[in-house]
Amino acid sequence: MTEPINHDSRTLGRVAQNKKPLSLDLRLPSRQRGRGVGARGAEDSSLPGMEWRQTNLSMRVRKPAARILVASLWMVFFAPSSEGLAQAKKTDKPPESAASTKPSTAERQNVQKVFAIKHADVDAIAQTLRIFPTDVRPNRELRVIAVSAVAALLPTIEETIRRLDVPAPAPQNVELTVYLLLGSDQEGAVAPELESVVKQLKTAFGFKGFRAVDTVVVRSRDTRPGHVDGLVRLDTESPNPSTYSLSYNGASINSDEKGRSIRLNGLKFKANILVKQKVESNVPTGFERNYDAGFGTDVDVREGQKVVVGKAAIGGTNTALILVITAKILE
Repeated sequence: MTEPINHDSRTLGRVAQNKKPLSLDLRLPSRQRGRGVGARGAEDSSLPGMEWRQTNLSMRVRKPAARILVASLWMVFFAPSSEGLAQAKKTDKPPESAASTKPSTAERQNVQKVFAIKHADVDAIAQTLRIFPTDVRPNRELRVIAVSAVAALLPTIEETIRRLDVPAPAPQNVELTVYLLLGSDQEGAVAPELESVVKQLKTAFGFKGFRAVDTVVVRSRDTRPGHVDGLVRLDTESPNPSTYSLSYNGASINSDEKGRSIRLNGLKFKANILVKQKVESNVPTGFERNYDAGFGTDVDVREGQKVVVGKAAIGGTNTALILVITAKILE
């Protein structure tokens, strides 16, 4: 009779604790659980060995899953990211050699060139070129500029001269129309274009009437001076005319958002007026007397507008000369 086997044994270690080795009949497989000894008990006694084999098999089955789990965890925590791989690729890539920005030997060599100046001032262009590290030698008589500079700088110098050496804009002409009005206590008549101005003058100076004694046209170029002299008969009873002069130092054209205007710098008006002296010390006389009148100012005249420039009172009489100017630019 065989010694019973510990049925609680589920591992190889526990099986090894059985003192007596298993018989051959115990190794026969059986699906039934033994309830006794003998042949059926022998069949039942093979279950512990089968359970161990099943346990060992399940462990073998679980090993690949565990390996997959470990590999997945390693990839999550230790595998390099895509950014890291990209950075590694950038790091592994050898740095590209930067293009050399240094000028070549030929570009560093000094070259000499002579430039002909056609329109602009030679000295003014030469002064501008001295901002470059170069040797500049102007010649006003020949209207040329000799330059000694590195070859790399020469194209910049040529472009600078090309931009500066341009023809000066054609000078524009300025045309002034000067109206010489005489204000007095007598009624007078003026041209229709002056009626609006006369209304303002009557309110400003209190004269009853105005009459135009002369109209002068003065033409000059932009920034250039102008001058005109004239004769006018202010006193109808005097056989001799009076004289006057109008001059300005320069008529310059200015433009702004409102349009164009002409600035008259140093405008001067002078008049020598002859007036017949009718009574002197209660005695009639036929003598004439001279009166000087005039004024000077700088004035801006908007193109197309009429501007009252000044008033010159005639001494000893209740009369005055008033100057009205309108201007336009001739293209």
